[in-house]
Amino acid sequence: MLVDLPLLQGATNMVFSQDKARPDVARRIFNSLTGFNIISWPANSSDLNPIKLLRDLLRSERYRGPLTQTVDDLHKAMYLAWQRLPQATINGLIDRISRRIETCIAARGGHISCD
Repeated sequence: MLVDLPLLQGATNMVFSQDKARPDVARRIFNSLTGFNIISWPANSSDLNPIKLLRDLLRSERYRGPLTQTVDDLHKAMYLAWQRLPQATINGLIDRISRRIETCIAARGGHISCD
């Protein structure tokens, strides 16, 4: 991984979150993070990740259009779906993270529903 991201080589103030997803625990990836501060990601925390929430919104927006037949058409459809997402929606996902974290703590790390 660090071969692909030379900017991170030598960085000392980085913190990585490890969600234990299959690609993240591959030996090559895991070994490249030696020396970095790695924190565990709560087991039931997909509601805490604004990127995953944004991905779900983008996927939903994308499927409002016609099915695509080629990779190029898919790229164009995803670009258009991204353009249709209001910035206020994206900002709202980020703004609500603190409340989601508090709710997750209150649920002792259990599942929480998105608002």
